[in-house]
Amino acid sequence: MSPPEFNAIEKARIITYDTEKVIKKLKITEDSISKEISKYMATYNNEMNNLLLLHSKTLADLEKEFDKNVKIAIQNRDRSQMSGMKIKIKKIIPPIRYEVFEHEKVLNEALESILTEKQNNKWLKYQKQHNPNSTTF
Repeated sequence: MSPPEFNAIEKARIITYDTEKVIKKLKITEDSISKEISKYMATYNNEMNNLLLLHSKTLADLEKEFDKNVKIAIQNRDRSQMSGMKIKIKKIIPPIRYEVFEHEKVLNEALESILTEKQNNKWLKYQKQHNPNSTTF
């Protein structure tokens, strides 16, 4: 049995979007709207990169500690080792996830103001596919 995978960045929901794919997916034809979308996406992606830079050491340490505890738990056949790890994960990940959620909310509000209802629904659907838990904290 292989140990469970844990990707702290994924759990914190820190993702960036490919602007060209988004514009293509939403079928944006007007240059002015596509420039605005590019501007908002670039801002969002920069914020995500800043969050990643800010929290990368913490998240990497969390992954290393998780892997170490999983190996110990498997060797000892004792899962009690993991309960402390769960508490630590629940302490570290939610504040980062909340920051991501706030930036997503700003992005969604900005896009909602420039997109048609149909395009906005496509965006929300794309966002949900790209990050299944993106609209929930």
